[in-house]
Amino acid sequence: MKNLTEKIKDLDTKFGIELDNINVATPVRDGLLDKKEAGAMFNGFLGGKGQLENGTNFDDIKMGGIYLLQPDSTYVNDPSEDFKAIFGGAPFRASLTVIRNYGVVPTTPNPIVYQKWEMTTFTGNNFYADRLFLSGAWSAWSYSLGKPLFFGSVNMNTKTISLNQSILDFNSFEVRWRPSGGGTMIERAQTNRGGTSFCSINIPDNFSGIETPAVAFEELRVYFSADGLTATIGYSNVLMVGNSTKPNNTSELLAATTIDMITGISRR
Repeated sequence: MKNLTEKIKDLDTKFGIELDNINVATPVRDGLLDKKEAGAMFNGFLGGKGQLENGTNFDDIKMGGIYLLQPDSTYVNDPSEDFKAIFGGAPFRASLTVIRNYGVVPTTPNPIVYQKWEMTTFTGNNFYADRLFLSGAWSAWSYSLGKPLFFGSVNMNTKTISLNQSILDFNSFEVRWRPSGGGTMIERAQTNRGGTSFCSINIPDNFSGIETPAVAFEELRVYFSADGLTATIGYSNVLMVGNSTKPNNTSELLAATTIDMITGISRR
């Protein structure tokens, strides 16, 4: 049987545990929230918030939560609007996660807010964008995994491609293209209005009238306009069959060489 001294020690230990539980939670200790955080806790609790009302401006969403975005709804300052046009209204699901933070005063009218928009299409394309509300203003949306500025398929004869956003908003870009007789290639480069060159060496398919084996040397050049909203395409190839070469830009090769996507990566 424990004596009085041992019982007091046990009780002191128990008090210590309970005291830790009711102390303010920190990154290294579980506990309770400080009572001064009650307003922010009830107004900004991070959890499912259901469907965001049609017509809502994302700039006004500063309370924490995970909001469901319906594809048939229209929102303001919503990256989904650009993607609807890109994918031609293809079905997708999107959500907006909001994390509210603050400095000294939890109920501050000027908090630090983080928004992350995520979209998944039914065809397997996944995208996300995020931004910050800091010092009373929203930053631009940042697309760390990329934003399709052109989505489709154009032949090299097209010469110019219109982009849905200026390439100058992004610090690099990707081009997905299919050289003649080869598989799809994805290549990245720093944004440069002066022109960027991509090259491919491959063995083309057996086009009608062209004997095999053969080797094609192809160069794709991409130039951007001063405002970054137009990409101009330059292209040339040399097809070697045996010991001779075919003329540059043969119709057979042009018919098989296309650009499928131009994607802006991140922001400056």
